[in-house]
Amino acid sequence: MAFLKVLAAILILCVAGAIGLYAAYPWFYPTFLCRYRLTANVAIGERQYSGSSVIEVKVETQPRLLDSPRWNFGINGDATFVDLGGGRNLVALLNPGPSKGTDVVTLLFRAFNVPFSADNAAEVAKLSGERRLDPANWPAFVIFQDVNEARSIKAIDPPLLPDIYGSGARIESVTVSITSDPISRGLEEKLPWLASAFSIQEMVQLAKIHIARSQFIGSNR
Repeated sequence: MAFLKVLAAILILCVAGAIGLYAAYPWFYPTFLCRYRLTANVAIGERQYSGSSVIEVKVETQPRLLDSPRWNFGINGDATFVDLGGGRNLVALLNPGPSKGTDVVTLLFRAFNVPFSADNAAEVAKLSGERRLDPANWPAFVIFQDVNEARSIKAIDPPLLPDIYGSGARIESVTVSITSDPISRGLEEKLPWLASAFSIQEMVQLAKIHIARSQFIGSNR
């Protein structure tokens, strides 16, 4: 009987300790959120076009065990779609795929000159205002010749945009503005292929050209 009482006490202490650790974890390893509007401003000749998307970046700190990183990231929101009229479009990806560019986590840090280190994770929750991105920090850009067909994607190097849409076509600026607006949803309405169910063969074909749904729709959605 005494043994059972001791065992019960040990179990209670273990459970209490586990609950305490669970409750204390967020205090020792907090999560930080930052929501911002990414806006791409494009000109074709004298006409101006703009598209924006509200993206939320989640930075989770964690204990470093073995080779695990001290932080992880989550992205919520959609890629930025710019409707250029006449079936033309330009899309700023959440993370680079077939095109060169910066992912939406890294560009946030660079826009506000926050060193990219776990020691500065808390800084993202304190950001405010708007910044204009240096072209070297722009996201990856692609176009779709057919918004219903994923394989019609074409990677775009911004200086070569005139080769696609004619003389005078250019990306004038890309800005990052901290906001509390709702996270953007509904990219499937502009790129219907995102809502499609792909066969294994089609998924293999998309993988070969480095196209993934996560480049267009945040993984935390």
